[in-house]
Amino acid sequence: MRIRETFTLSGADRFQLFFDNVSRKNTGTGNVIRAMVVVDGVIPENKFHELVERNEAILFLSNLSLVRKWFSPVYKWKLSGTKSKKQILSIHKSGVVNNIVRRLQSKDCSFDECPIYIDIVYGSSQTSVFISANHALFDYSGMENLLSIISGDSSDIVLKKTLAVEGSFLKKMTDAIAAALFIAKRSGRNIRRLLKNKDNPKAALGFIELSKEETQKTSLRHHHEIKTGLLPYYLGNVVYSLSGFESLLSHRKGDFFVAVPIDRRPVSHKNVLLSNYLSFIYFKVKFDEIESVKNVAGVFSKQMIQQGRKRIPEKFRSLLYLFRFLPDFIYRTFIELPGKGHSNTFAFSLLANSGLENKLFMGLPVRDVTHFPPVISPPGLNIVFTEFNGRLKIICSFDESRITRDQVNNLLEAIGRNLLSSDV
Repeated sequence: MRIRETFTLSGADRFQLFFDNVSRKNTGTGNVIRAMVVVDGVIPENKFHELVERNEAILFLSNLSLVRKWFSPVYKWKLSGTKSKKQILSIHKSGVVNNIVRRLQSKDCSFDECPIYIDIVYGSSQTSVFISANHALFDYSGMENLLSIISGDSSDIVLKKTLAVEGSFLKKMTDAIAAALFIAKRSGRNIRRLLKNKDNPKAALGFIELSKEETQKTSLRHHHEIKTGLLPYYLGNVVYSLSGFESLLSHRKGDFFVAVPIDRRPVSHKNVLLSNYLSFIYFKVKFDEIESVKNVAGVFSKQMIQQGRKRIPEKFRSLLYLFRFLPDFIYRTFIELPGKGHSNTFAFSLLANSGLENKLFMGLPVRDVTHFPPVISPPGLNIVFTEFNGRLKIICSFDESRITRDQVNNLLEAIGRNLLSSDV
C-alpha cells in the first residue's frame, strides 16, 4: 500500500497527543502504551536486527513525526528520515526479566526521538519481546495488529486507511455541544482524586494474575450474582476497592468519576495499523452508593445503557473531530476546566483477549501476552483488566508521587479479593 508523505491526525489521535504532552510534563514519560509477548524458546538476535531494518510497518511507524503550519492548530503526520537501529532496538541478555520489564515502564517514546521502541529480554528458555509506542499512533487494536505483523501472520494488515466522519458540519457541531454539556455535568471539582504526596513523579508498574480456577470462580460470580456486563462489574469492583483507601483520596464524600475508552473501530478498519478509533463512556457514582460491588456495578450498568441510548459515544467522537481545529490552550481549557485539571478519579480499560492466544510468534509458541497501560498524571493511576488463556490479569500503571508501590500492591490484593468474595 502506497502511503503519502503527510496525513491528518484523527480526533482520537489528537486527544491522545494532548495527554502525551500532559504526561511527559508531569512524569517525564509520555502517553506510551506497551505490550509484551513471551515465547517458549530463543529467537535469534539477528531476527530482531532484520525486523527493524526491513519490516515495512516498523519503518513506517518509526519514521513518523508531527508537523503543523504556524497559523494552524491541525497536526499532521509526516514521514521523515529513517531512524538508526539503536533508536529503535535494545537487547537485554542478563538480569531478572520482571525487574527489566518494570524499568522499561518508564521508557519514553517521543516524536522528537522515536515514537516506537522494541526491547528484547532473553531468559534461560524464553524470549520476551517488549514493545513501547506513543499512544497517538494507535490504540489497543492497532498494537495487536502490530504484534500480528511482527509475528509473521500479517498478510492482510493495512498501514493507514482514512475513516470518514459521517454527518454534516451542523450535525457534528450539535453532537459535540451535547457531548461537552454531558461531560461537564457529570464531572466537576468534587470528584475524588489521588492526592499528590511527594515530588519526583515516576511512571511505575504493578500487576496480579488470577489462576484459571480463580478466574472461573469470578466468572461464576459475575453471571449468577452480579448480573451486569463485564465492564460495569470490573469497574465497580475497582471503585469499591479503592474507596477503602481513604488516605489516598481527596474529597472524602466526593464522587468517583471515570471515563472508560471503548473501541469504535468499524469492521472495514479491523486490519488497519495506524490511528486510534476510540470514544468514551462516562461513569459516576456518589459516595453513598458505594455499598457493595454489586450495587456499584448496577449503577454503572444503568449509566452504560442510558449513554448508549443517548448516543454519547458517537457524539463524543464528533467532539474530538471538531477539537482538532482548536488551538492548544483552548483544547486544554475544555478538558481540564470541569475537574480543575483532573479529568478522572483514575483511568480504566477492559481489553479484549489477545489475538495471539494459541498462536506462533516468529515461529515459536506464545506463552503469554500482556498489554500495559500508560501513566497519565493526574490522575496517576491506570488499571486494565484483560484475560489470556483463561487467566484474568489486572495491570496497574501508576505515578509514584501519588501512590506508592506498596499501596498499589495492597489495592491490587483488595481488587483480587473482592472479585472472589460474595460478601462485598
